[in-house]
Amino acid sequence: MRHGLSEGNLGKYFQGHLDPPLTDQGRQQAAALGQWLGKRDLTISAMYTSPLKRARQTAEIIGASLGPTAIIDEPDLIEYHGGQLEGLTLDEATKLFPDYLDRPLAKRGDFSAYGGESYQQMQQRLERFISRVQSAHPPDADIIVVAHGGSLYQLLKRWCGWPTPRHFFVRFSNCVCLKLERREIVGQTVHELCWMIPLELTNQELSSTAREYQYPPAD
Repeated sequence: MRHGLSEGNLGKYFQGHLDPPLTDQGRQQAAALGQWLGKRDLTISAMYTSPLKRARQTAEIIGASLGPTAIIDEPDLIEYHGGQLEGLTLDEATKLFPDYLDRPLAKRGDFSAYGGESYQQMQQRLERFISRVQSAHPPDADIIVVAHGGSLYQLLKRWCGWPTPRHFFVRFSNCVCLKLERREIVGQTVHELCWMIPLELTNQELSSTAREYQYPPAD
């Protein structure tokens, strides 16, 4: 799941590794998602979260609705590092880097040109996370992952795509919740996307409609 609405989302700037907290609405979103999950009679083995406040706070609020659940800070789930783009609104970024929006799709999701993280670096750390999770938990264990627009996007592609696609087009609104199911197909461990439910369908009053900062999302 993605974190709730943050101060950075509200300011519409590239958050990356910056660490703004949730807004009041973001905390309410997380509480609503936690209440919805609490009705599903889940037994959660662990909750992994990016250590950034907007994700960690979301995990803590959701965890309060699910009973005793270990919350594990997972640095490899942190958002893309955006380098010089961090803290800038889209207008500010395009003034400083006029070619920013003109990059071809092949170069989207790579921020190394701005002093940030490359596409390959993001893939490598999510590979590490996936390997740790699959080693630590049996196939039938239920875990929760709380991440960001960019890292969640890349994680979903890697876990549910074979071979991993460079891009696919999906919108991750605040507190969107996805269920992935682990499977073995011809000897290969894969994950299948079973469903994806945005907050708009579970609590319309709390949903946030702001568009993402850029594509792929990195906030």
